[in-house]
Amino acid sequence: MGSIRLAAAAASLILSGCVTTDFSGPPLPKSPIVFPTEAVPVPTNTPPRPQLQRTVLYRPSQGSGPFPAVVMLHTCGGVGAHIIDWARRLTSDGYVALVVASNGARNVADNCQGAYSLISLESVGGDATAALAHLLSHPLVRNDALAVIGFSFGSMAAVRLASASYQKRAIEGVDGLRAIAFFYGSCGVDSPDATARRTSDNVPSDVVTPTMLFLGDEDNETPASFCVARAKAVKASGRPIDYRLYPKTTHSFDDPFNGIQGRTIYHGARGPFTYRYNPEATKDTWRETKALFDRELKGVK
Repeated sequence: MGSIRLAAAAASLILSGCVTTDFSGPPLPKSPIVFPTEAVPVPTNTPPRPQLQRTVLYRPSQGSGPFPAVVMLHTCGGVGAHIIDWARRLTSDGYVALVVASNGARNVADNCQGAYSLISLESVGGDATAALAHLLSHPLVRNDALAVIGFSFGSMAAVRLASASYQKRAIEGVDGLRAIAFFYGSCGVDSPDATARRTSDNVPSDVVTPTMLFLGDEDNETPASFCVARAKAVKASGRPIDYRLYPKTTHSFDDPFNGIQGRTIYHGARGPFTYRYNPEATKDTWRETKALFDRELKGVK
């Protein structure tokens, strides 16, 4: 009983924002991804549920650059059509979009096994910093105007990039990083996901890069409560982090494949989880993401 009470007390301290969390450690793993130099237009149509397991560099349809650019980190399931939808939004607004296929580079179709996932957050972090480094030297890209957007598992790697201590571990690539967008990832201990519990607290206290968390209040895979608590605490300390919590909104709310009525998802023994498309929340997150990126990367007030 004593150990249970201690664990509960520790969780209470973390939720109250009293724990200082950084991500100091050794250099991040070297990425196996060979990044493309040729930038192509985003396809006008994508199949309902593709698994586009390759890293692609998309360019805006107009202009010659250099452009601000965004690294995109996918969910544990890989690159689905909704990721390409986001690349289309970004390129239509004048951003280069680098869609990073962490799963595909390692021949992993599905990385959703929780504690038994084949690809670690550290590895995805290494992919992200290598992607940023690639963009820094690309002639189409402004090397002082980079951002990262992550979805679910990818967002858990993305939010670490906001940390001063984590950035020190990056071998290269973070010099031009100006903003981070986080979509429905796990922030820590109140998630039923075993990986999240092992991670303990995925929101750093030493945030230095402006970061926005997009959360659903009915997300039963990566519940929003810990993200809200941590974002409030870190923001109160003067760090540049904020969040938006959407009512009646689940995990993976930006993916039309889930349908308005929603569907039930299992990841092996993990689940059941509800995924439901919310077009209103998706529209608002694009408005918020655009405002964040335009302000931090384009200097739009």
